[in-house]
Amino acid sequence: TLDLDILLYGKMTYRYPRLTIPHPMLHRRDFVLAPLSEINPDLLIPGKGKVSSLVNRLRPLKHSRLRKLSDM
Repeated sequence: TLDLDILLYGKMTYRYPRLTIPHPMLHRRDFVLAPLSEINPDLLIPGKGKVSSLVNRLRPLKHSRLRKLSDM
């Protein structure tokens, strides 16, 4: 079994029983938003907003379990 999460597919949105794009929890996951904000902070998540705004709403990364490999 392979569990593959499709985060985004351009500006498209899909809602099917077994597939939702963008991923329904994308806007709440620091381990996705933090790296994505480094790549493209202006990227728009359909129905949620810009990545830069979404990542700023999360708990501060210093209190997160998320760590950069360069900081380890």
